[in-house]
Amino acid sequence: MPQWLNKQTVGWAAGTAVTLALLLYPASLVTLGIGAALGYRGRAWLEKTERSAPS
Repeated sequence: MPQWLNKQTVGWAAGTAVTLALLLYPASLVTLGIGAALGYRGRAWLEKTERSAPS
């Protein structure tokens, strides 16, 4: 086991990961909302394009 890998460094790493997750959580929700909206608009565009395409 490396010398730098001890209880304190693992604790700092876990704390940092949790802090980043909490800070980025709102951004992930916004990104999810934007993706859902764009996906819905894309579906509507595909349906419109499909209906207007010659058979």
